[in-house]
Amino acid sequence: MKAILMGLALALSATGSLAAEKPEDHLGQAERHTNAAVAQGKTGNTQGLVEHAETALKHLDLAQQEKPRPDLDKAAASLKNSIRLGKDGDPGKATEHAQEAVEYIDAAKGALGG
Repeated sequence: MKAILMGLALALSATGSLAAEKPEDHLGQAERHTNAAVAQGKTGNTQGLVEHAETALKHLDLAQQEKPRPDLDKAAASLKNSIRLGKDGDPGKATEHAQEAVEYIDAAKGALGG
């Protein structure tokens, strides 16, 4: 019986992958990681900013596959700029672009009524 429960628990935890989430979940994850990128950038942690921005971008892409929204295209472009600038060692401008992405994500959420 324990083996069955363990197997079921493992199977359930495996369904928590990025592709299994609902669009709203991806949007929420993108928002959380974009805000984290901004916070990391404000402390000068460019590596942390880039890592969070890259994760946010993955979630935005998945949300767009489920329900395309123009504001998310704009957020993705801002995140790509943030990542590029972060990798180039410019945390100030990278943070500005990440903040811009937050605003676009907020606009997309507003269009969903959330």
